[in-house]
Amino acid sequence: MRRKRKYIAGSVLVYALLICMVGAVMLASWISLLGSRVRYVEEAVKPAIKRRVVLENSRALATEYLLENVLPYSYQAMPEIDFDALDGWGEFSLDASAQILTPLNSTTVQHGVSGGTSYGQVNHFSPGLGIGFQTVLSGQLSDGEGMNAWAFYAKSRSPIFAGDLLTMQRSGVVSPVGSNVFLGGVVMGAANFVAWQAGSFGLTAKTFQAATVAGLATINGPDGPLVQLDFPFIPVTSGSGYYDGTLNVVSPSGGINSLATRLVGSSPVLVDPQIAQTMGGATTDGTGGVTIDLGQISGNYSISGNMTRLTLIGVENGVTGESYPMARIVYVQTVPSAGAATSIVLSGNNTRRVYLGLKKLDGSATVSLSGANASWRLAGSIESCPLTFSLAGHSLTVTGGFRTNRGFQISGGGSVTIQREAAAWGNLESFADRNAWLEVYRQ
Repeated sequence: MRRKRKYIAGSVLVYALLICMVGAVMLASWISLLGSRVRYVEEAVKPAIKRRVVLENSRALATEYLLENVLPYSYQAMPEIDFDALDGWGEFSLDASAQILTPLNSTTVQHGVSGGTSYGQVNHFSPGLGIGFQTVLSGQLSDGEGMNAWAFYAKSRSPIFAGDLLTMQRSGVVSPVGSNVFLGGVVMGAANFVAWQAGSFGLTAKTFQAATVAGLATINGPDGPLVQLDFPFIPVTSGSGYYDGTLNVVSPSGGINSLATRLVGSSPVLVDPQIAQTMGGATTDGTGGVTIDLGQISGNYSISGNMTRLTLIGVENGVTGESYPMARIVYVQTVPSAGAATSIVLSGNNTRRVYLGLKKLDGSATVSLSGANASWRLAGSIESCPLTFSLAGHSLTVTGGFRTNRGFQISGGGSVTIQREAAAWGNLESFADRNAWLEVYRQ
């Protein structure tokens, strides 16, 4: 009996050793198989990763070049140009262009819908229902194995008519100055408010009601403080290279995205504030005062010199104002005024679309009303000029919006309510200054 038990114990030990041996062999085989699989995956995936890295480098290189050298200026490549600056880790080329392309001056309509009129498929990545202008450039991006065709869409849009009704641009002044970036008084709106600050992107609020916002630390909404949205978005430009939030669109050098240059093509009435004259609805007193009657059918005015007062007489009748073409007024100060303020008087109400470009060498501007509460269709870009609304307790409703790189405030009580221009598409938006951005798609 004892001998039988010995045999049984020895058999169990032998079986256990055999199982351990088989397990060891299987584990070694599994480890070897796993190592082979890892090497296979590495060899198979590494080229794909490299292609992805090269493609992304190529796209970044092309985007950098186009943002700095094409979107803000004009472009014509004859013949094709190639760029390989990353030792095989990034390359792109641009096809030759038979004509000079100026993205910020483009009048080619992008897809979109406005006022019930369809302009094609809506691009939801673009502001304002995707309506805008575009210039298309063709080229190739390298993925490390070959050059593939891609399309570069340089798109542009007026921020005012895209829904940014009030935009506070950077002043471009290195040292902070009085009213450098300041929004004060009672300003109300029901769309986007954008503020550019040094070292940051735009801050946007869906609705705003700002009261004494210094440095834009707080934006108060109708139901309490609004959260400022500080989020990354695609780089944009308004001219002169990378866009850092400064504003230079009324009369920049080169004529790209220039209100003054666009106005020249519309045969404007040339107004000299220092010469007494009456022509095309504009009257000057010879001492700096200019009066423009918007009831006159002619609506393009180029003012140059030193204007001390601008009086705009509105079109009261809504049917008449809607039927008239838009009025375009550009003032470029060419004679210093020793810091004097320019008075802008809004007389009556106005139902005619008006776009105002104002660029000063020094001083400020003060907007006032000739009577009680008023409603005006008015949009514009105000450069190097703090803008104050002195309303004497009255209210002003503006259908349009403003861009400025200095202070924007209300004094003496009253309020300014800004609402969106619903019928901006067409000549109004094609004339207005724009921002441009880049979208890249595989052909």
